[in-house]
Amino acid sequence: MPLDATPATRLDAAQHDSADSLATSRMPCHSIRWACIYTHPQAERWANTNLQRSGYATYLPLYLTRVRDNAIRSLWHTVERPLFARYLFLRFNHTATSWSPIRATPGVVDLVRSGTDPAYASDAAISTLQALDHVRRTLTPPTPLWRPGAACRLAGGGAFDGHDAVVTAVHADRALVALLMLGHLREVQVSLDCLVVRE
Repeated sequence: MPLDATPATRLDAAQHDSADSLATSRMPCHSIRWACIYTHPQAERWANTNLQRSGYATYLPLYLTRVRDNAIRSLWHTVERPLFARYLFLRFNHTATSWSPIRATPGVVDLVRSGTDPAYASDAAISTLQALDHVRRTLTPPTPLWRPGAACRLAGGGAFDGHDAVVTAVHADRALVALLMLGHLREVQVSLDCLVVRE
């Protein structure tokens, strides 16, 4: 089934009350917010560690999965992987702090930008991801029972095919998923048939 290309509406009233939970923050520029950091390939943990050593508060969302051993194909390992490949988040105020030390940190390519300013995720968006950390650290069964917090990939054709995402809500045969687009967390409603397990 094709993916919906339009942003989803909330699935229930309780979630509607927390509108903008995964939208770009509209907070004043002088406040400290979560900037989106773009890293070198497979360098998310390295960049995260180096930024923390420099005194920055960071958040690298992870998920647990099983992967086949490269040498012994019948052997499986349980590993943690970044939820959004090549991205992590950092508490930052670009109007009061220089960007240079962040951009010069080993493992970091640059801050994701919206125009000339850094792209920020809202506090509510990051809080939602953090609240679901424990769910992503539980292995998804072979036949996935989709639930909020589950790491997934979108499939089945359409504009978002192949994007990594995380389930934020499920209702009947539809799911609301959050995906990272140009440094911003966005929600899209899709059919459960369009979700595949992340490996």
